[in-house]
Amino acid sequence: MNTHFVYALRGLIRFRLDGADEAVTVVAGSCLSHPGGVAHNVIGQSHDLEIIER
Repeated sequence: MNTHFVYALRGLIRFRLDGADEAVTVVAGSCLSHPGGVAHNVIGQSHDLEIIER
């Protein structure tokens, strides 16, 4: 996989990405894309989360 892509349809999701100083929050209508192989962890999400992930 060359790229990791997340688009939030509903709710929100928070990631911690290796090398980033702060957590990244993806909210409904927004997206996150980063190179494949970058370590990441989900550190929070809303109960109504719905995403497209590739």
